[in-house]
Amino acid sequence: MTHLAPEEQRTLAARLDQLRCDALQDLRRLAAPVDEETAWAGLREVHGFADDAELEREDQVVDVEIENARRRLREIERASERMAQGSYGTCSACGEEIAADRLLVQPTAVRCLACQAAAEAAP
Repeated sequence: MTHLAPEEQRTLAARLDQLRCDALQDLRRLAAPVDEETAWAGLREVHGFADDAELEREDQVVDVEIENARRRLREIERASERMAQGSYGTCSACGEEIAADRLLVQPTAVRCLACQAAAEAAP
């Protein structure tokens, strides 16, 4: 993390805090109990298998969104831990420094741009 200027470090720490708040807010919103009355309000007159399938699909979408928010939160926590340990901004693949510009765009990045591109290109 020595390649990051103090101002960059503060900016990145604040960005991680904001991302953490956003992920927690998403989890609270997604985990809020569903009002069955509201869910069925538009389906009172006719209710069939297609309606059941649509509600099930919506539940599945919410489950995926919850898992994505949890994954984001884990990545943010790991980045915060790396920052506290002084290893933040070091590529986990090659050990080189991750460019500050990359970290500003993707504060949870664990690889430099070259290693990330190689990881994505690998089968």
